[in-house]
Amino acid sequence: MPPVISSIERLPELSMDLIPAGLEYAIVESAAEILFLDLASSPLAAFLSFPRGLAFGRDVELRWVKRASGLVHVVCIDDRGGPLRGADHSSPLEREERLPDKFLLVGERESDGAFRDGRIPRPLDYPFAAKFPSAGRLAVRLRHYRFPDSSRELYRCSAIIKVSPPEASNE
Repeated sequence: MPPVISSIERLPELSMDLIPAGLEYAIVESAAEILFLDLASSPLAAFLSFPRGLAFGRDVELRWVKRASGLVHVVCIDDRGGPLRGADHSSPLEREERLPDKFLLVGERESDGAFRDGRIPRPLDYPFAAKFPSAGRLAVRLRHYRFPDSSRELYRCSAIIKVSPPEASNE
């Protein structure tokens, strides 16, 4: 089955029954904070209360935003070919191999094991960093897609990866 993008536009709330299997990490946002979550060590429901975010894993990405109306818009790209349950819209996608295939996360690991960046006056909280003990830099792996018979392109996040020093310097 080809990958599928699907969406639901007017949900009263993001609920557990809409969350696809296979999500590993989340980046969530509220007016007060932005957090990275490792969903292996955080309850999957931890991100439901955030008004905006994205959760991703090897085969799937889920993005959501709570609109000014109070209703939630959800978009999912699933490489396994399944649309969201109750989707308003869905379309097949074609996978493409192209660059950039990742984006670097801010900060480098220092000798004490913490990730820091000179522009941020505190250690960076990457809850998944322990999975990459030898990494100097971390990145989010990207997968690229396009709509069939169209030049419209899009990407999704698929993994957290360690980046070797030569790659890390090509910013």
